[in-house]
Amino acid sequence: MLESYADLHCHPRSRPYNRLTQSMWEAYSDKEFTRKGKKKLLKIQKKGGRGGRYDQSAQPKLRVGQTQLVFPSIYPLEKGFLTKKAGALAGIGALIDLGSILVRTVTTIGFAGRKAFRDWLQAKFLQYDDAVIRKLKTQEYWDGMLNEIEFFKKQHLNTLQIGKNSRKELVELINHLEEEYDLKYTDNLEGSRQYKILDGKAKASEIEKLIATKEVDNTIYHVLTIEGMGPLTQEIAAVNSDGKSIRLKMLGESEIARRINYIKNELPIFFITFCHHFDNEVCGHASSLPRIAKTLGILNQDDRRNRGMTNYGMQLLSKLLAIKNENGQIVDDPAAGHRIYIDLKHMALPGRLAVYQSVRAYNFGKAISDRIPLIASHVGIANKSLLQMQSGLRSETGGSQIKRVKRSYENEEMPFNTWNINLANEEIGIIVESGGLIGLSLEQNILGMEFLFPNNDWININLIGDQLCQMAKAAGSGKFWRHVSIGSHFDGLINPVEPYASVLINKKLRIDLFE
Repeated sequence: MLESYADLHCHPRSRPYNRLTQSMWEAYSDKEFTRKGKKKLLKIQKKGGRGGRYDQSAQPKLRVGQTQLVFPSIYPLEKGFLTKKAGALAGIGALIDLGSILVRTVTTIGFAGRKAFRDWLQAKFLQYDDAVIRKLKTQEYWDGMLNEIEFFKKQHLNTLQIGKNSRKELVELINHLEEEYDLKYTDNLEGSRQYKILDGKAKASEIEKLIATKEVDNTIYHVLTIEGMGPLTQEIAAVNSDGKSIRLKMLGESEIARRINYIKNELPIFFITFCHHFDNEVCGHASSLPRIAKTLGILNQDDRRNRGMTNYGMQLLSKLLAIKNENGQIVDDPAAGHRIYIDLKHMALPGRLAVYQSVRAYNFGKAISDRIPLIASHVGIANKSLLQMQSGLRSETGGSQIKRVKRSYENEEMPFNTWNINLANEEIGIIVESGGLIGLSLEQNILGMEFLFPNNDWININLIGDQLCQMAKAAGSGKFWRHVSIGSHFDGLINPVEPYASVLINKKLRIDLFE
């Protein structure tokens, strides 16, 4: 059987869905895949440029790159990226004003005014189709989530060919990778293939059994996840007429309960990433965006940033995990239905500590197979103790995220991202102890890559290797290596560690790590 790969966190539906290609097997619309556009996108990804401008993990690359077990993230874009207060480039007021003047003066540009110019800028930054941006501003998170899942399910088990534009791109990329790195790709890009969505209730042992069979060679298996509690806890309260301001409010408890029951009973969801970039009403998120974004008035994460879990948040956590407190003991709650696991990524440290307390109390004395596994789907290690992380929370809006620390195995310094978006040393052991899984992100900033960091393949593979070695050291057990995976975060608008810019290059990553 051919070697195959797994990815604990990526967004394979992102480009097909947001570029309106209508097929999971086509990552590029005709209007962007012109001769000039094709040349540009090939150049960007050969250099390992920011994702979004090219495909990193859609079905064609998953298939050809032999990534055959995938945990796709369902993520309706947060309103914090679309408002004046936090408007992804469009929030720079002076730029908007200048654009509006130009629009009014030169109508042949094709914009109707200030609002249209803002939509265009946001679409360019996010690499979404303009029509998608306009729809997102008034679309409820819940509806967006259901629409994305329906898009996934539409071609589930359909036998289809790779789209024509993705095929043209792959031909050139494969030639480049085989020539540049002496890699070998066996897929001839012809014929049909399929993907299958696994039931979110499937146990890890069932998934393991699947990938041990030859059937997996012909099918990509997806285990769906949700990123952020917003679809379960929030709705739009008001949208200004010009689209600059979108105000959210918390749903009532009965509606939240209904939505949780729905995703448990009707949708194949395996785990939920409890927090994301902005306030979800029930738990604080970690700082995840560059400080300059707030300084320029582009993105503001202040609401509930770096705070802990609310009392109601703890109730929702218990509901998702199907546990309850009974006479001071954490036990199973059969009335809560099946268990949806919790992903710790993006959750602020105080919230994570609350999760650990509850889950460790449940797991105490149980066999590894009966424990609740903790998941951190696309993270790095901060290379700091819990105490150091706790004492540094207040300074995260000030000092640098990146600190140079001596390697665990040499007297040489390598950088680590020390903010609480990453895990403290002790957290690695806690996750391993639970029988859980850590997905190593391939995002530059998460792994500690500094601005103007010397960029070559040897330095970059050491960046990844240092993360793995430091995690293994922090775990204090050889068992760690059974609890780590790639959680690339591909197609999440990340700057990937070069040259590992897509799932197509997992082959090289594997070879380089062994070397």
